[in-house]
Amino acid sequence: MKRIKSFLAVLLAFAFILTATPLSGFAAEVADNGETTVTQPETNENETPETEEPAKEYTVTYYSNGKKYGDTQSYKAGEAIQPPQAPEAEEGHIFNGWVINENQDKLPETMPENDLEASASWKLKDINITFISDGTEVKKATVPFGSSVEETVPVDPEKEGYKFAGWFDENGKNVYEYKTVPSSDLTFTAKWLKNANVTYMMSKDKSFAAYEVTEGDKIPVPEKNPEKFAHKFKGWSPEIPEVMPAEDLVFEAQYEVDKDFVTVLIGGVLIAGGAIGLTAAAITGLSIVGGIIAVIGLSSIVGNITKTYKVTFKVDGKVYKTYNVEAGKKITVPEAPEKEGYDFAGWTPEIPDKMPKNDLTFEAKWSAKDTDIPDTGSSAAGLAAFAALAVSAAAAVLLIKKKKDK
Repeated sequence: MKRIKSFLAVLLAFAFILTATPLSGFAAEVADNGETTVTQPETNENETPETEEPAKEYTVTYYSNGKKYGDTQSYKAGEAIQPPQAPEAEEGHIFNGWVINENQDKLPETMPENDLEASASWKLKDINITFISDGTEVKKATVPFGSSVEETVPVDPEKEGYKFAGWFDENGKNVYEYKTVPSSDLTFTAKWLKNANVTYMMSKDKSFAAYEVTEGDKIPVPEKNPEKFAHKFKGWSPEIPEVMPAEDLVFEAQYEVDKDFVTVLIGGVLIAGGAIGLTAAAITGLSIVGGIIAVIGLSSIVGNITKTYKVTFKVDGKVYKTYNVEAGKKITVPEAPEKEGYDFAGWTPEIPDKMPKNDLTFEAKWSAKDTDIPDTGSSAAGLAAFAALAVSAAAAVLLIKKKKDK
């Protein structure tokens, strides 16, 4: 019984020691008599206790378009990698994440046991190109930035009564003015031109020529002018515009009496004098001359048609005055023009007494004004006058002296 009590006491003491000191720092010995002895190992005061080494860190360096981007990051193996904000994309490109190595592998989510270099990757932006005609979508293509616009253009649409004039954007730019796809979406709208008619009339109820013309095109004009008996063609009315509008156009021929055309009335019908030649004189007993209208069966002249001709007066090549003068009449002469430093010297060539049957042009003649005026106030004139006075004075003195000597 006594031995059991001793054993329990030793166990209690050992338990107390274990609660106060790590177990690894002690050694226990059991004697032959059953008693246990606990001893603490000897310690060396100069011995440094062992410590765990810190985990190694690895770096991630970022690049964008070949240049270092942002700060270099450090991570321990297994830690989550937090990339920087995506760099700004160039026109027509979209950021496509960070990649590593030549295989363009994606940057891992956690840090491996080695340093990393990550580069920004990019992809081309997809652009929508839409073609619309009369509010209806004809085609829509999604193509990458920088590709060919021409490849997206649909075949020309058709519309009854109209001509297709091309595809245009909101600024009026033709689709074929785009060489490559830009960085933003595009919408092109079909432009239509209405076909309209152009009619040329001899008179209000007689057509001369007609054309079908597309809006915006140049308006065709008949190659030959219409002819009207005893008249000259002057042109078309109203004035023909340069390009065709969206509505029909009608132009009417304009004429003036041909005063050089000989017209003869025979039996109530007008006949060109040139068509009957000299026989008209035998029929009428009249001479057929330019501008005379003769009436067959009558011995009187119905009337004379006179023609005016243009007289132009020019000064230094520029038109000064113009007049319309009948043949045989006196030519009107304008007032003499003026020109600084010159005197008017008449007109050249010489003006005839009466107006001939042709236009005339006269040019002003000039003569320079005479500016050589003697300078009475010059020093030479003053010296001459002084010398003359001196001689006169000397002569007077000599004359007086001779009178005294006598």
